Amino acid sequence: MTVTETRIGPSKGRVLPQLARVLPRLVSWVPLGIAMVSVAAVFVWRRDTLSDPGEAMVVMRVTAVLVCLGVVFLLDDASRNMTAASALTQRWRVGLRLVLVAVVVAAVVGVASVVVALNANLLGFWGGYVLEVVTWVALGAAFALVLQNHFGMPEPGHVVSVALVMALVLMLALSARWPMFAVPGDSWTSSHQRWAAVGLVAVVVVIYELRDAAARWPNLGRMAVARRR
Repeated sequence: MTVTETRIGPSKGRVLPQLARVLPRLVSWVPLGIAMVSVAAVFVWRRDTLSDPGEAMVVMRVTAVLVCLGVVFLLDDASRNMTAASALTQRWRVGLRLVLVAVVVAAVVGVASVVVALNANLLGFWGGYVLEVVTWVALGAAFALVLQNHFGMPEPGHVVSVALVMALVLMLALSARWPMFAVPGDSWTSSHQRWAAVGLVAVVVVIYELRDAAARWPNLGRMAVARRR
């Protein structure tokens, strides 16, 4: 009789809390700190105009872009090659970082929203604004995961931040025909339908890129041959 020795590595239930505890030490906080200082500077600079709804909307949109430019660096993972061999799949490893991104964005944008809401009455703005923020975050995450999974860039933050700025420039360049940064009114619904379309594509890319590296789409040719047999 042959006895086979099976070694069982650490379970996901044990590794996940350990990774969650060390995650704050693994991420790059400096770019986020620069982004938050920039947001504070914008608010100090425009504090006398926050009572104007138009100015307040611009400040909130600038805040969203600056925060997203900072949080994309939280997805940089210099230890990606080592952690890939852990008991956690990519969905869990990157998912923890996405949760951290969501918490930071919600906290910073939430505080900024309270400050603006205390100074300006922006009826009809906040629902669409949340969609814009989610779309920016999803775009940043989609760019980062594509670069990590397909271009071998464990720390794509700098490239992603440039890509987001280019996306912003493209939106502004096309605003005459397809406005994205509308104010509540006639073009509000159509502009946010475009935001929703962009956000949906970005979310789908993120979900797809979160799959484990060993996962592959079924080979339809082989499946067809197997059925004929």
